Amino acid sequence: MNTNLRLDFDCPPHVAVLRLYQRGAAAARLEAAVGRLIEGRVPRAAVLHDGTADPAQPWALLALVPGTGLEAIAVRLDPEGLRRMARVVGRTLAAIHAIRFDQTGFLDDALRISPIDLGAAGLRRYVEQTVRKGRAGARLGETLAARLLAHVAAQSDRLDEWADGACLVHGDCNPSNVLVRPAPRGWKVAAVLDWEYALSAHPPLDIGTLLRPPVGPRPGFAEGLAEGYVEAGGWLPKDWQRIAKLADVFAWADLIDRAFADAGRIADAKSAIAHLVA
Repeated sequence: MNTNLRLDFDCPPHVAVLRLYQRGAAAARLEAAVGRLIEGRVPRAAVLHDGTADPAQPWALLALVPGTGLEAIAVRLDPEGLRRMARVVGRTLAAIHAIRFDQTGFLDDALRISPIDLGAAGLRRYVEQTVRKGRAGARLGETLAARLLAHVAAQSDRLDEWADGACLVHGDCNPSNVLVRPAPRGWKVAAVLDWEYALSAHPPLDIGTLLRPPVGPRPGFAEGLAEGYVEAGGWLPKDWQRIAKLADVFAWADLIDRAFADAGRIADAKSAIAHLVA
C-alpha cells in the first residue's frame, strides 16, 4: 500500500529506506505508535527520522534491515530445515501476542481501542454484511456465497475456543513482512515489517495469514511454527490450524469486499474461500 525507496548515501547511514505512506497520516502515526510499543520486544526496522506527523505527505526514514522475506527462503528448504526456521518465527509471533490489551478492537495513534467483536458472533455478522450488503456476494457468485455463509454459521463457534484474551496482532502477517537471515545456530527473525494494520485481537488472525500458501502448507512449517510459539509462552488449542484458517475468513471477506480490489486479488480470495469451505 505504501511506497518504499532505497536511498544510498556517501556518508552514514550509507543506506536507508524512505517510506512514503499512501493511506494517510492516521495509518502512519499508528505504525509509529506500534513501533514504540514493540521496541526491544519484537525485531523491526529502526526509525532514523520520523516524518509521520507531516500532514502533506507522512514519511519515515528507516534503517535497511539485512534479511530475506520468509517466502523466498521457505521454498528452498527441506522439511527439517523449514521446521527449524519456522520455530524462530513462532517465537517472534509469541512475543507479539504477549503484548496484551483489555479488549479487542482497532487501534488509533495513541493505542486507544475502538471495540469490535472478533469472535464467533463478530465473524457471522461481518460475513453476512459483506455477502448480503457489500460487494462480496456478487464477486463470489451465488453458489460460493451461500456455501461461505453456511460454513461460517456451522463452524464460527470454534473461534471462541481460542479467545485467549486480547493481544497485539500484526494484522498483515504474510511471509513477505517477515524478514529472516542465517544465524550461528540456525536462523533469526531480522525484522517484522509494515505495522499499519496492527490491532487488538486474537492470535489466530496472524497465524491464519502465515498458514496461507505457498509457505503454510509446506511440510515442516506448521510443526515448527507451533513448537516455537509454545516454547516462547504462546498457547495453542488442540485444533489450532483449523481455527486459524477460519479466522482468516475475516481477511478474505474484507479483501473481496474492497472497492479497489483488482481481478487478481478477487480471484485469490475466491480460491482461498472455496478451499476453506471445501
